[in-house]
Formats: sequence, C-alpha cells, structure tokens
Amino acid sequence: MTFPPASAEQMRRKLRRTYLFMAEPAGGAIVLIEILRATGHFDGITLPEAASPEIPVFVFAVATSLALPVLYRSLFATAHRNRSTVPPDLLYRFENNSMGLAMVTPYCAVLSSIFSFDAFFTGGIFLLSLYAGYV
Repeated sequence: MTFPPASAEQMRRKLRRTYLFMAEPAGGAIVLIEILRATGHFDGITLPEAASPEIPVFVFAVATSLALPVLYRSLFATAHRNRSTVPPDLLYRFENNSMGLAMVTPYCAVLSSIFSFDAFFTGGIFLLSLYAGYV
C-alpha cells in the first residue's frame, strides 16, 4: 500500500484532525467532571439500583472498543485479501470508519463519570477508552 507522499500526508492530517475532533470533547468533559468531583462541587448522579446503566454501558464500551473494530478490520482484510494494493480512498474510509467505531468508547467514560458507576465498571470503561484511543 504505497501512496504518493502528498496524498499520504494529506490523509494523515485529515485523520489526525478527525481523531482530535472526536477525542477532545470526551477528554475535556472527563477532566472537567473529575476536577469538579475532586473539589467537592459534583458528587455524580446516583440512580436507583434497578435503573443503573452500569452493565449496559460497560458492555457497549467493550463492543465499541474491542469487538466492533476487530470485526470491521477482519471484514476489510477479507474483502481485500487478494489485492496487492488498496486504493487510498478506500483505506481512508476504512481508517475513518474504524476510528469512528472506537471513539464512541470515551463517551461511555463520560457517562461513567457523570453517573458515578462502581469502581470496577468505571475503571474498566476508562481502560477500554484508553485502548480505543490508542487503536
């Protein structure tokens, strides 16, 4: 998969901009909520035990950070298995879509901060968010 240098650099810049556009609001919200919590201005919203969204949000975070990106990567690799190169527009679309799938996970971390989930779920969602941001 080789690109003309200008095209590859242009694609990297666009993907980097998209990544920051998706990641910065979630990161900023988490930092703000945690600063408010540390200073005692916000304790988190506690819901009744029956209405707690901890498990569905955790499962959704696992799906968006691990399962769906791996499935999407596998489908892309299978679809282009017999080709020696992938056109830049297809590669860009794949990278952009897989980033969009993974970058839903940090917003699950925002939910876990707002609703003050148990430490297990909050820690797991934060770790999944870091992994999604890395991938």
